[in-house]
Amino acid sequence: MMDYMVGDKMPWTALKYSDARSGRLLPRPDNERGIPNLVFVDGNGKDLSTSYTAEGDYLGPRKVLRDIQKHFKL
Repeated sequence: MMDYMVGDKMPWTALKYSDARSGRLLPRPDNERGIPNLVFVDGNGKDLSTSYTAEGDYLGPRKVLRDIQKHFKL
C-alpha cells in the first residue's frame, strides 16, 4: 500500500484496510462499505464528504475532491 501511495504521489493519510474494517480507528457508517472510499473529515473526525451516498451508491473520489476544493476555496 505504501509503495502504491508513494509511487502515485498520494500525500494524504490512509488506514490499513484490516484496521478500518475492525472499527478500531474510524468507525464507518454501513452505507460506506466499499473500497476505494475517499473520506474528507474535519479535525473531530466528522465526515464532510465521502465517495458514497446515504443510500450506499458509489460516487467515486471526484465528488470528494470537488467538496475539498469548495471547502478550501481552491
